[in-house]
Formats: sequence, structure tokens, C-alpha cells
Amino acid sequence: MPGLIRAAVVGGRRGGSYGRAFDALSDQILVSAICDVDPAVLDSWSKARPDVRTFSRYEDLLGADACDAVFLATPMGLHAGQAIQALQAGKHVLSEVIAATTIEDCWALVEAAESSDRTYMLAENYC
Repeated sequence: MPGLIRAAVVGGRRGGSYGRAFDALSDQILVSAICDVDPAVLDSWSKARPDVRTFSRYEDLLGADACDAVFLATPMGLHAGQAIQALQAGKHVLSEVIAATTIEDCWALVEAAESSDRTYMLAENYC
């Protein structure tokens, strides 16, 4: 379907809780890949969404033509580095809170977002 954004969920255990949101946006977003270090999480995603490509290494996901954007649902301390890597790999980024844990990481993320032609978005999920 043309115009769909192919999104990879990074951090499949937590990211799995967003399935309904992705399904509600299925005319705009296609969950095309999942990345998680836990083989059981990847297996669960494969059973629920057989067409989704699975990756156990983030670098492999970014190197593959598997997505246009990444949704970061990983542990908070990884968000800044993973967002920077994705932007540098030409991927759009939607990151859960928090964006970074240090001022230096914040500035590095700002620089990566500004030097990229991709979109970075910080998603607040606290009610």
C-alpha cells in the first residue's frame, strides 16, 4: 500500500502494548519489523504478526531495508544513543520518554536531529 510508513518496534516486550494503537493507524503505519534481544519476545511477535521481520540486533535492523521509522520502547538509558543511530541511518524516530539521561546526550540528540533530514519526536506517555 503506497504512502504507508514502515515502522519498526524496538523493545518488543514494552512495545507490544502499543499494538492497538498501531492497528488503529493501519491506514498510515505498517509495523514491518520488531527488534528485541529476547528470542521469546521475537517468537511472540512472529506468531501474532507473521509478516513482521524480526531482529535481535539493533544494528542489523538499521542496516536492513526493513523500516522507514523506529519506535523506541527500550530501557530509558538507551533512548538517546538509539535515536542518534537511527537518525544517522536515515530513519525517522518516535521515542518514548525519556529522551536522554545527560545534558551531553541531549545536545548530541539535538545535533543529530538537526543535521538529519528525518523527523525525531519525543512521545510523552504519562497521564
